[in-house]
Order: sequence, then C-alpha cells, then structure tokens
Amino acid sequence: MNIVANLTISLLLLYLFLAARKQALLRRRDARAAGLVAAVLLVPTMAIIHWYGGWDFSAASPLNDPSRWWNIVISGGEGKPARIFNLVSTGFLFASIYLLGTILVDGAAFWYNRRHGGHIQALHRGLIIGFMVTVGLLLYLKKQEISLTPLLFGMGAASLVMGLALQEPLSNLFAGLSLDMEGAIRVGDWVRVDVDGGTVGKVVDKGWRTTRLLTLDEELITLPNRVVGAQKVTNYGQPTLRHAHRLVVSASYNDPPIKVKEVLRTILLREPRIANDPPPVVRTVAYQDSAVAYELRFFLYDYAEQLAVKDEVLTRIWYAFKFNEIEIPFPIQTLHVKERPQLDKEENERDWLVKDLHGFLHSLPFLQNHLQLQDFDFLARNVFQRTYAPGESVVIKGVMGDSLFIVRKGWCEVMLPTGERKRLEAGTYFGEMALLKAGPRSTDVNAGEQGAVVVRVDRECMNKLFGYYPEFREQFESTHHARILESGFAVAEAKSEESFRQTIHRVLKDILIPW
Repeated sequence: MNIVANLTISLLLLYLFLAARKQALLRRRDARAAGLVAAVLLVPTMAIIHWYGGWDFSAASPLNDPSRWWNIVISGGEGKPARIFNLVSTGFLFASIYLLGTILVDGAAFWYNRRHGGHIQALHRGLIIGFMVTVGLLLYLKKQEISLTPLLFGMGAASLVMGLALQEPLSNLFAGLSLDMEGAIRVGDWVRVDVDGGTVGKVVDKGWRTTRLLTLDEELITLPNRVVGAQKVTNYGQPTLRHAHRLVVSASYNDPPIKVKEVLRTILLREPRIANDPPPVVRTVAYQDSAVAYELRFFLYDYAEQLAVKDEVLTRIWYAFKFNEIEIPFPIQTLHVKERPQLDKEENERDWLVKDLHGFLHSLPFLQNHLQLQDFDFLARNVFQRTYAPGESVVIKGVMGDSLFIVRKGWCEVMLPTGERKRLEAGTYFGEMALLKAGPRSTDVNAGEQGAVVVRVDRECMNKLFGYYPEFREQFESTHHARILESGFAVAEAKSEESFRQTIHRVLKDILIPW
C-alpha cells in the first residue's frame, strides 16, 4: 500500500511540475513568474519533503539530518548550541508566500480594474510581492533564532569585489532576468528595438547575456540584454497578437467617397489573413491636389505576413477600381481639355443615373414606410449597382461582409443551410444579417439563370438612416429573425453554439494537460 501511495504522489508531483512549467512558458509577467517558482522551487521541495520524513519538521525528522545537503549547520557561539538552517523548509516557505502574494495582488488588481477602471503597474505589483516575501522570510529566520549579520557582512565584502570585476556580464544577466520575469519579450514575439535606426525581428532565443532576433530578410541579429533593456522596445505580439497596419490609397474626386470606401472595405473583409475583430476601417483622410486620400487600417495576427498582405491588398485594389470604374489618379498634374457638349453629356449621364436609382429605391415598400424624400436622394447618390452573369456569385458563404443587397432586375438564388434553394425576386433584399452585425456570410447567393442587376447599399449609409429612424432598424431585425425560423438558420446557430463548447473544451485542455 505504501508503494502504491508513494508512486501515486510521485506521479501527481510530476504532473504538477509539468503543468506549472507549461503555464510558465505560455503566460507572461506575474503568471509566468508564479509558474516558474512553482515548477522550479515549490514542487521539488514538496518531493523532497515527501520522500524524506513526510511533513514532520521536528528535530528528530530525517529532514533535519545535518548530513543532508540541504541542511547548513550554523555555530551558536558563546556556549549556545549549533542550529540547522534547512534550505528545503525555507524554499517551501518562500514559494508558498510568493504564490500567495501573487494571488492576492492579482485579485486586488482585478478588483481595482473593475472598480476604478485603472491598472496596477507591474513595478508596483513586484514591489508588493517582494515586500511580502521579505517580511515573511525575516520573521521565519527570527523564529529560528538565526542571525543574518555575519552572513550579510561577508557577502557584502565579496560582492563588492565581484561586482566591479563582472560589471558588464552582471548587467546583461540582470537585464535578461528582468525582461524574462516581466514577460516584456518572449520567444516568438516580433519586436522593434530602437537600435541603429530601429531593428525589427522575431525573437528566436533569449540567453543570460544576449537576445537574438531573426529579421524579415532572414538575418540573425544578436543584441546584449542591457541594450535591449535600455532601449524603447515595441512588441507586436503583446498584449495580443493583433497589430495594426495602415495603407493610404487615392481616388478621383469624381467618385463618391462612400462608394470608394465600400469597395476598399470589401477587399479588406475578404482577405482571410486580416483580423475580423476589430474589423478593418477605411477613412477619408485628406483632399489632395488631384485626388481624395483614403486610409485603410487593418489588423494582422502574424507580423511576418505584413508584406504579403499589403501586396495582395494593393493588387486587388487595382483590379477592383478598374471593375467598379473608379479612377486611379496619376501623381502628376493633368490638364483636362473638354468641350462643353462633352462636359454636359457626362453631367447629364450622372444625373440620369441618380434619378434612375432614386426612382427604383422610392418604389420599394420597405423603404417608403420609413424614409423621407431627401433620404432617397442620399441613398441614390451613394449606392451603386452591378450586373451579374447567370450563376455568378453575389455573396460567398464564409466571406466577411457588411453590406445590404437589393435585387433590381432578374432574380437571385440563396442556398439555405438545410440544402434547399430559395428564389429572391426583384424588389427583395438580402444580407441584413451582416448589415446588422458585420461578420462572415452565412449562405451563398448566386445570380439566376438570366443574370441579375443588384444594388449594393453600404453599411455606413444604413447606419446613418438607422440613427434617424430607429424603427427602420427594427424592420430588418424582424426580417432577420423570421428568416432564421423559416429557413433553417437555427442549424447554423446550433453549430455556432457547438463551436463555443469546443472552445471551452480547448481552454480546459490547455490548462489541464501539461504538454
């Protein structure tokens, strides 16, 4: 029975060691330090205590045997008996106080954040935990009647000489320990160190003396820890893996900003390597000499993908602008000479298109019931329509989107999650789910056998109208719920709930499995 019990406890201690080590490698700052203390100090001392005398700390216990390596015999002096300084019990006490202090400080920081909306700085947290550990150890040594004066005096004289001789190596050592305990830089993070005009690379190794970075050009750069600790460091992997990138694109003054922004936003939403939360944003940032400048801001999870993503986005913008007849202005001053009849013709064509769209939108009952006359003019000037060939995809399942689509001519076919097909005649709309909450499209929608003409309404336009007419938004919400009940979208929502359960399972697996 003792063998079975010892084996069970040994396996449990091994499991705790591996679990603490794994969490230390995955976490950062206080959680990382707590995991290291538990794995390196607490669990080994518990193993020694278990195998040598159990939890009996009396003088007669094998744990206090002077021949053991963890016992230091200290002479009492002046006729006082010698005392034993037990490193195992001291290590166990240190680790326990440190872990308890970390839990209390983290709990206080969480409460402070919820109550006051602020954060306790890492330096302050470290000082509080260090103070608790120091006071606890001093009280323990006082109880053991062990004087630290001779020990501190001898260490002070020796450390003065060693400190002068090993000044640079020790500075690298302590800088590396500080960076490691704080979790400011982890292996695998992409960082920028303000050295030599700025060095960007992926952290591939962290030693006692140096930190090594692998750049995008596959060059290995080695930096002393003291240099990294003394410079400004930008970490693209913390606090989350998301990091923002920006591009500036110009378009002609003849193209409505909402139309341009919708095309650009669609390109960003359809790039799978761009994060969906927070969603990409397109802003009008400047009126230049010959163009309107638009800023594209999007987030990536992998810094190494930035060049490939920028290349893909800029390439798609060129083709999308050509397809949607958006002019890309040249970076030169161009003198356009046009005859008055030609200018009048172009202006009449634009006015005719706006009137045509105005008439179509005004004929739709779901818009007539909520909007005023000036609202139809606003929509007509900012929506744009496209002709789709027979069978061509209008909406692709899984692709991000946030626009509303209205069938103007022909018909479209929606593929329901149940496998059924539903026909959308002229005058009906779809895409209200993504309009209300931007996200991946839940179904495929294709043009019918004769093709279709579809009007696309930007989410920004609709949000402006929702702000003026709250009941207008309620109409789309009612349509959304009705389509869920009648079309089998509940199956997709059930799958979403199943995905949530799988996420919980993955988190528990990450915590409980120590490898």
